[in-house]
Amino acid sequence: MAVSGRPARVVVVTEREPRHLREFPFDNLPGAGCQLALSPDGTLAACASLRHVLVARPATGEVVRERRLAGFREERAPALGARRQRLVCLADGQVLWLRGQRVVDVDWEAEGLRYLPQEGLCEDIAFDHERSRLALVNNAGRAEVWQWTPA
Repeated sequence: MAVSGRPARVVVVTEREPRHLREFPFDNLPGAGCQLALSPDGTLAACASLRHVLVARPATGEVVRERRLAGFREERAPALGARRQRLVCLADGQVLWLRGQRVVDVDWEAEGLRYLPQEGLCEDIAFDHERSRLALVNNAGRAEVWQWTPA
């Protein structure tokens, strides 16, 4: 799917009264969806697909952090299917990603994704407004709330 004649692998940022469009490249599979999230102050946008996770500044299109997803079984397969996904972007560019009913703390330097410890399979995640507590609800309906300290 293309937006205004642009290829499907570009995220386009617009404003209500756009002076010009800003865009940044984003690697995805043709026809596959992606997850988006804004930081609390709106200065950062996180995007995640089956191939790529990145954080960019929507105001300039600058890519702040990025990581290509590696092996299919370890990093791509858990995001397949109709399971709910959610992406959370913190003010410092840290990204949490609910994928395949597990929560990932995206480590920008590591070879593999870092899964958070959790009881059961996760259905949803949320942060409080100050981003100091992380809430998870598992498939049995049990909610867990954790004090969050950025890594």
